[in-house]
Amino acid sequence: MGGLAREPIPSYAGELYGVYLLPPYQGQGIGRHLVRSVANHLEAHEVNSMFVVVFSANVVGNKFHDALGGQKLYKRTITLAGSDV
Repeated sequence: MGGLAREPIPSYAGELYGVYLLPPYQGQGIGRHLVRSVANHLEAHEVNSMFVVVFSANVVGNKFHDALGGQKLYKRTITLAGSDV
């Protein structure tokens, strides 16, 4: 899922909201295809940049986005359900 950025991040107008695949389907190129589909959709609507928020504890997600050429912009802490993440 993706669309217009839900929070202001300088130089980024689009956001990849999430890519979730069950473990048996990971490593087959499906995630890469889904990210490309979101990027193509955004580009068709003249949105030429996007970011994604990935929790630092999400080792698989971080490796996936790194493999796609993602760059870490910054780290921050947020509170979800009473826990800092």
